[in-house]
Amino acid sequence: MNLTARFTQGVPEIKRYVLDYALDLAPSEVVTSVAIIGLSTSPNQSDATAPQLVINNVTPVPGGIQVVFYASGGISGGNYFVTFLATTSLEQEIEDTVAFNIRSFVS
Repeated sequence: MNLTARFTQGVPEIKRYVLDYALDLAPSEVVTSVAIIGLSTSPNQSDATAPQLVINNVTPVPGGIQVVFYASGGISGGNYFVTFLATTSLEQEIEDTVAFNIRSFVS
């Protein structure tokens, strides 16, 4: 699995993230849609009752070069892998896998 990015966030956080496709696109090509095609956890997280990572509001940004989404939830110590599939105006399909490491932040 090739990771596009790795993020760490706290259990109570809701964070906004951006995937940038500027280097993947031809001149005047834009991202027209994006979908989550996979969400998995590290092998040591087999408890089906554990809180899952939630990814929502996955949307191409006006201009079509970036995609924005929000992540929340997950279990402290959990490692989640989310695979996105972006489709472009030239029918290119770009697959990205992003890792999320969930931690309990203590102040």
